[in-house]
Amino acid sequence: MGSQPSHETLEHQVKELEKKLAAHQDREREFQENLEKYRTLFNKANDGIYLYEIGADGLPGMIIEVNERAGELLQYSREELLRMSVKDFVTAGRWKDIREFMKELQAKRHLTFEAARVRKDGKTVPIEISAQLYFQNDKPVVISIMRDITERKESQDRVHQSEARFREMFNNTHNGVAVYQAVKNGEDFLIIDFNKAAEHIERISRTDVVGRSILEAFPSVKDFGIFAVLQRVWKTGAPESFPLGLYQDERIAGWRDNYVYKLPSGEVVAIYSDETKRKQDEEKIRTLYAYQGVIREINEALLRIPNEVDLYRKICELLAGLDDVAFVWIGTAEEGGFEVKPIARAGFDAGYLSEVRITWDESQYGKGPSGMAIKTGNPFIINDIQTDDRYTPWRREAVKRGYASTIALPLIHQEEVIGVLNIYGGSKDCFKDEVLEFLREVAGDIAVGVKSLRMENELEQQYTATKRLLEGTVDAIDAMLGMRDPYTAGHERRVAELACAIAAEMETDPDEMETIRIAGRLHDIGKISVPAEILSKPGRLNATEFAIIKTHPQAGYDIIKSIDFPAPIATMVHQHHERSDGSGYPLGLSGENICFEARILAVADVVEAMASHRPYRPACGIEAALDEISQNQDILYDAAVVDACLRLFSTKGFRFPEP
Repeated sequence: MGSQPSHETLEHQVKELEKKLAAHQDREREFQENLEKYRTLFNKANDGIYLYEIGADGLPGMIIEVNERAGELLQYSREELLRMSVKDFVTAGRWKDIREFMKELQAKRHLTFEAARVRKDGKTVPIEISAQLYFQNDKPVVISIMRDITERKESQDRVHQSEARFREMFNNTHNGVAVYQAVKNGEDFLIIDFNKAAEHIERISRTDVVGRSILEAFPSVKDFGIFAVLQRVWKTGAPESFPLGLYQDERIAGWRDNYVYKLPSGEVVAIYSDETKRKQDEEKIRTLYAYQGVIREINEALLRIPNEVDLYRKICELLAGLDDVAFVWIGTAEEGGFEVKPIARAGFDAGYLSEVRITWDESQYGKGPSGMAIKTGNPFIINDIQTDDRYTPWRREAVKRGYASTIALPLIHQEEVIGVLNIYGGSKDCFKDEVLEFLREVAGDIAVGVKSLRMENELEQQYTATKRLLEGTVDAIDAMLGMRDPYTAGHERRVAELACAIAAEMETDPDEMETIRIAGRLHDIGKISVPAEILSKPGRLNATEFAIIKTHPQAGYDIIKSIDFPAPIATMVHQHHERSDGSGYPLGLSGENICFEARILAVADVVEAMASHRPYRPACGIEAALDEISQNQDILYDAAVVDACLRLFSTKGFRFPEP
C-alpha cells in the first residue's frame, strides 16, 4: 500500500480548495453584478436593442432578446416581440433588400444605415440602425441597435425645405445674385454660385461661369469698378453699394445697380439689378417730353408768327434744339420742276445743302428720304446712313458732318404736299416708333398751320380789297351827297371822326369802331330822297318840309339794308335820330332799345351840326353844342356817351379839322 497523505497535507489542500471556491464565488458574484448592470443598461438604454438569429437561408430569424426601448419604439410588449421575426416590422417592399443586406453584414460584420420600421399601429417610424454580427455557440446572431430619428429627419426635412425655399428664391428673384470665394489672398475670386436672373442679365449660362475666376469669366469687371468693391468688402467686411453705372463687354451693354456684402463664411455676395430698361424708359420719356415741349412751342409759333418763311425758320430752330438732333431743314417741291428747294434750316449745316442735290423725280437723287416722302406722302427713315444703300448719293457729305440717321416727313394738308421736313440725328436709330409718332404730329400741325396761315393771308388780302372797295363806295356816296347838299359837305366825315373818337374813349372794340366809322359816313344817305331845294333852303323849314327831312333815316335804312355790309350799319343809320326819352324819330325808341352805336352817332351828329354853318342858321359854335348835350344828358342823349364826348373836348384836346 502506498503511503497516506499526512494530516498537514490534507489540511493544506482543503485550504487551497476553499480559496479557489471563494475566488469562484467572487467571480460568480461579480458576474451576476455585471449581468445585472448589463440587464439594467440593456433595458434602460435610450436606444432600442434587439437580437435575432440568422436562419439556414441566411435571412433574419426569430428575435431572441429585446429591450424595453425597442418595445416602446415599435409599440409591442417584450413577450410579443420574442414571438416575432424582423420581417414582421420591416416596411413593405424592403424585405427583398434584406438578402443583400445580410450578405454585406456577413462580409463586413458591422453596418450602420437608415431604415424605417412599422409600429404596431401601422405607422412607419424612421430609424437609424447599427447592426453587429457575432457568434453564440457557433450560431450567427445579430444585435441591432435602433434609434428613433424622427426629430432628426424632420429637422433635416426642414433644412431641406429651407434650402429648397432659399434656392427657389435665389433662382427666381428679379435681381442677379453671384457668390464669390476669394483666392490668392483676394487677388481674384472664384464664382461659386450664380442665379437665373444673373444668367439672364449677363446672357451666360450658370454652368459656364461657376468654378471659374471672375476675371476670366467677366474681364470687364475691373474697368467697371465692381472688382475693386469686391476686394474692399472681402478685406473690411463692410457692405458697399456700388452706384448705378453702364457695364459693357464684348457680349452685352447695360446699366447695373450693385450691392456687395460678406457672409460669415468669408464668401462675398454681389446683388445687382439690371436697370437698362428703366434707364431706356427714362431716356424715352425724357425724349418724348422734349418733343412734346417742342410741339407745344411750334403750335404757339403757328398762332403767333404771321410770315410763312419766318415760321419755317422758327420750327427748324425748335427742332434743332432737341438732344441728338444735328440738323433740320424744310423744303418745298418747286412748281414746274423736280428740285426740292430749301426755304429754312437750323443746326449744323456747314454747307451741306449747297453740296448735295435733292429731287423728287425718278433719278437716284429723287429716291432719298425727301423725294420719297414727297412722292409717297409717307415718312421715310434712314436708320444708319453709313450702311443704307438708299443714301449713297449723299453719304459722303452727311458722314463728314456727323449725321448718322435721318427722317423726312411730308407736310400734307387735304392730300396736298406743301413741303417736306428733314431731320438728321447724331446717332443711329434716332427715330424709333414713339419719336416717329410725335414727328408725325409735328408735321401734321405744321401743314395745318401753314395752310391756315396761307388762307389767313388770302383772306387778309380779300378783306383789304373789300375794304378798299367799301371805302371807295362810301367816298362815292359821300361825294354824291356833297354835290346835292354842298352846305353839309364833309358833315358825314366829321361825324364819323367824332363818333370813332367817342367809341375809342369808351374803349370800344376796334372792329365795332370801324362799323361806327362807316355808319357815320353813311348816316345821312337817306337825304338823297329829300328835294335839293329843301336841303339848301336858306330860311327855317316849315312843318311839311321838316316832316320830309325826318323821313331820311327811314330812307337811308331802306337803301342800306339791301347792301351786304359786314355789320348792322342799316340799323345804326335808322336809329341815329332816336332819343333816350323816346322823343326822336322815325321809330320813337328810348333808352336801351336804341343800339349803342346809334347812341354814339346821335351825340356826334348833334355836336357837329351845331358847331357848323347851315343855310337856315349860322354856326352855333362848339361851346353851345357841348352845352346842349350836357344839359340833355340822360334825357335826350346817353349819359356815358355824353361824358366821353365832353372829356374829348375838355381834356383830350379833340377838335374838328378845318373844312
